[in-house]
Amino acid sequence: MRSARPGRLRLGDRVTFEKRTYTVVALTGMRVRLADIHGTGMLIDQVHLQAAEDFAVLGAGERAALGSAALLDHLPEKFAERALWWQHHLIEILTGLPPYAPAGAGPRPEYDPACRSLAERERTKAAELTALGEEISARTVKRKRQRYEAGGIAAVVDHRLTPHASLLGRADPRVVAAMRQAIAESVPASTRTIEYARWRTGRILAAEHGEGLVEMPSRATFYRLFGKLSGGVHVTGSARTRRSLADQPEGPFRYEQVAAPGELMQIDSTPLDVLVRLDDGVPGRVELCGLVDVATRTIAAAVVRPTTKSVDASLLLARALTPEPMRPGWSDSLKMSRSVLPHRRMLSLDERLEHAAARPVIIPETIVCDRGKAFIVFKQYRALLTAVRREPARHGLDGTFATATAFVLGLDAGSNWHMLAGFQEWLVVRHGTGHDLTWPILVRHLAPGGWVHPLTQQADTAAVTTLHPLLSGFFDAREQSDGLGRIFRDYQSWLTTQAWYQFEAAEPDQIG
Repeated sequence: MRSARPGRLRLGDRVTFEKRTYTVVALTGMRVRLADIHGTGMLIDQVHLQAAEDFAVLGAGERAALGSAALLDHLPEKFAERALWWQHHLIEILTGLPPYAPAGAGPRPEYDPACRSLAERERTKAAELTALGEEISARTVKRKRQRYEAGGIAAVVDHRLTPHASLLGRADPRVVAAMRQAIAESVPASTRTIEYARWRTGRILAAEHGEGLVEMPSRATFYRLFGKLSGGVHVTGSARTRRSLADQPEGPFRYEQVAAPGELMQIDSTPLDVLVRLDDGVPGRVELCGLVDVATRTIAAAVVRPTTKSVDASLLLARALTPEPMRPGWSDSLKMSRSVLPHRRMLSLDERLEHAAARPVIIPETIVCDRGKAFIVFKQYRALLTAVRREPARHGLDGTFATATAFVLGLDAGSNWHMLAGFQEWLVVRHGTGHDLTWPILVRHLAPGGWVHPLTQQADTAAVTTLHPLLSGFFDAREQSDGLGRIFRDYQSWLTTQAWYQFEAAEPDQIG
């Protein structure tokens, strides 16, 4: 699940910030280098930029998206350092200021965009680097600058390190495409043999390109290609396994560009090579399971358990969403009030932060578990609410309907109001009335005994008991194909049956 965010910035994008127009000229990790029409540069955190009230992207740049410096992690250290070294000099050429220049600093006269042309700045940089012992010409600087503007820091890496060989060798792309189609068709069908896949590939090629116009590979070559393309699909294996694997969501097996905390978080577990005494007194081994925020490299939560189960994932999510209280024996330097976080401003939002430790609370948008299986946050919310229902005190709740409602509203706010979208309409259809009521009131109406006011202890318990099954049923409806659309269509159908409801269509001359 992803909540609505401003689009990822790309090199060349024009944005508005503090009532001025800038161009994105560089991206380094979580920081953005902006330049106005006069060439004056500004370095700003990407989170702070996109959180500004007047921030807007005026026009998307045509250049490729700039990858994070994390894209260099897979390279040898000396090549990564060389790419970062080039980035430092190229940013100075483009903006007049090197990265991380102090606030208020001005460009050197020879790199001032207001006084020097881009070609003059490139020649000056080449002379400067040559004086430092680097045999670099102005033409090389220009070529590096053009590559950096087109593809970011990854484009200035030595391309001899980039693997170019294809896993499929010199196979005809048309044959490969037909084989992929044949393999995809086999997922919902019964199990077939490789020879059937070979025959089906020939039929697809004949239908798309004409009979005999595309040469089929030999049987041995086809078998090798089939083994590479069908890996993990179980085309010739168990149909149940094949369909089960096809139903799993795909994991992001690529370098993800993240712009804010919580945009991408990873749950990873690893066995610890220690022997401990478990709760039942039997010695055994345990696993460490942690939730890591990719953007900030923050460990939002971690638990040690004998086995990693779904309840552990919900516990990690609960700890990431809940302030960590200070514990006896901890130093005062670990208090949130001693950290750089805006403690006083956050205290007005959550009183629990008064005695909290300096661990940030991060709301996840996308969670990726180990082994590359991405789990939709809906499932995590379901597991978290189950844990809250069983042990409310462990999550800072007193078990009343008011605190349970506040907790659910907090989760909804953390998902940019996506989690409960359609919940009120779903409850109205279920209750048969109450289109002008909020969902907490509708839950109290649907509780055993109906609406009770003022709320008694018995009615409060009944409302809490009713809330969780209703949320579970709503999540089931949302996870269906076109679930949200179906909920709103059912609500619209219910509206049309009400005598008080009138839908007034606009006159033709009023539609413009």
